[in-house]
Amino acid sequence: MQSKPLILCPLEIERRAAARTARDRADVICPGPGPDRMRDALLNSDLSSRPCAILYGVAGGLRHTETSPTIAAVVDERAQIKWTSPMLPKGEGLTIVGVDDPAFTIERKAELLNLSDADLVDTESHVFAPECDAAHIPWAVIRGVSDGPETVLLPIMGTWVDEHGKTRTSRVMRDLARHPSLIPRVAEIGSGTRRALASAARVLDALLTELAATIRDA
Repeated sequence: MQSKPLILCPLEIERRAAARTARDRADVICPGPGPDRMRDALLNSDLSSRPCAILYGVAGGLRHTETSPTIAAVVDERAQIKWTSPMLPKGEGLTIVGVDDPAFTIERKAELLNLSDADLVDTESHVFAPECDAAHIPWAVIRGVSDGPETVLLPIMGTWVDEHGKTRTSRVMRDLARHPSLIPRVAEIGSGTRRALASAARVLDALLTELAATIRDA
């Protein structure tokens, strides 16, 4: 029996969204956020046995875009290294820059745009792409845009997710009770995340449908 595509989602909320879309067409795991957790997950996933791997979830926007969250290339912070997805037509899709720490501020997003000329930013793709290339398997990155270049994220939100990608609900409720002025901003970011995941789900569904047909005909 042929193995299924592997979908990696840094956050549990992303994993649940991917699992709803994938159903039985792929294996979905949540390694937790950040480059170190992604690297560990890939090294323990026996990638070479997989037909392909997909990095799925949300990302920050470095420029305004109305295009789909299909990402054709990954670059490092200064665009000195570029990895191109072998699963997407050349010349189509966005470029994402992978960095080790989240881009919380408008100034940091502007700096990354200037350095990399990428469309989006995350903290895992620069680990994901080269590890898949090293394992000689096709890969794709699907990231919905949860926040734009003019959206200021809250550094405190970095403490609301544990190393396994799960939300620390009690800490969220405690912090919002202490700082009720944060509630509108958190609601706005939450709404953006839901829209981003819905957009990403449509792209993931189409890709998995295509892959299923390819595997069936192989």
